[in-house]
Amino acid sequence: MSMQPEVYFAHGQEGAPDGIKIQRLRAIAERLGFRTHSPDYRHIEDPDARADHLVELCKRGKRELVLAGSSAGAYVSAAASERLRPDGLFLLAPALGIPDFGRPDIKPHAPQIELVHAWEDDVVAVDYVLAYARRYKLKLHLLSGDHRLHEAMPEIEILFENFLKKI
Repeated sequence: MSMQPEVYFAHGQEGAPDGIKIQRLRAIAERLGFRTHSPDYRHIEDPDARADHLVELCKRGKRELVLAGSSAGAYVSAAASERLRPDGLFLLAPALGIPDFGRPDIKPHAPQIELVHAWEDDVVAVDYVLAYARRYKLKLHLLSGDHRLHEAMPEIEILFENFLKKI
């Protein structure tokens, strides 16, 4: 087993393992010496089943481990963190605390946790993310943009690089 630090990316409900956000964040992680993984969850509908799949893929070892996800993938990463206890959790437009989506009681577990959300997100309302961040006293970056966060990627790349440097 490699002791090289690893990042596991979880794409959103409608996303893909090679989406724009993952490609750009993967390049940063690899430049900083992390091995990266981006499992394909498109064949699994249920977000908790996706989290189970991530836990199976990502057995916790002695290496540094970061889970990163976007939208439903952020839910998957946070849910998996309850069992994996990663060193870091980086969540974009997190689908957490939303009525009728997954478990309402997902508690993120990692020494370093950061959330990034857009003020104009029309898929995951900013109020849900504010309430979730407040509940667990999490660092939250609120940026201009929509749910996809594409126009905010230059800022997100800086946030992600600084985040990984703390791991």
